[in-house]
Amino acid sequence: MTAIGASSSSTYSSTYSAMLAAAQTQAQKAAAAASAYSGQSGSSATTITLSDAAKAALAVKPFTEVVADARASMDKLLTTASLTSPLKDGKLAVDLSKVDRRELYAMSVNAEQKFSPDEQKAAQIELQNRFDQALAGPTAVGRVTGKIDGLYTAALAYFDSMGPEEKSTAAYADARKAILGANAEYLN
Repeated sequence: MTAIGASSSSTYSSTYSAMLAAAQTQAQKAAAAASAYSGQSGSSATTITLSDAAKAALAVKPFTEVVADARASMDKLLTTASLTSPLKDGKLAVDLSKVDRRELYAMSVNAEQKFSPDEQKAAQIELQNRFDQALAGPTAVGRVTGKIDGLYTAALAYFDSMGPEEKSTAAYADARKAILGANAEYLN
């Protein structure tokens, strides 16, 4: 039993020594790299690595800028089409298909009170058109195959692509919860 204990102690000691040596080597390399990076001025460099979520959060444009961009987009569309309203006979008279989704949302809720009722309605129509388009393929497949799980998947993907402002509303939470519930019921 003593021999086993001595052998184990020797193995642990050599493993610990190897780990310590490797750690010291890495520390020396890091110090040398930091020194070379800082121009050998003696100051240490700090590197911060952001998660993908943090990078995405930093990349999100402030909503006030989105509203300003939405106003500019609508003004440009109306000027180009020589119109004063984006609607004609209750239907879209301008092409909003290239307008950013967050801009459309800003228009649809009259963010910062910058949009007319016609502009709000036009944005709401375009958002509904986009939802209908997102579900058109899965709906057609469901009609042929009798399986509608693709419809739920497409609806969830559509909701997940919404901007942070939409995602913070009760309507978003309710609709997403209803989709998840319907999908769970379908799968059971």
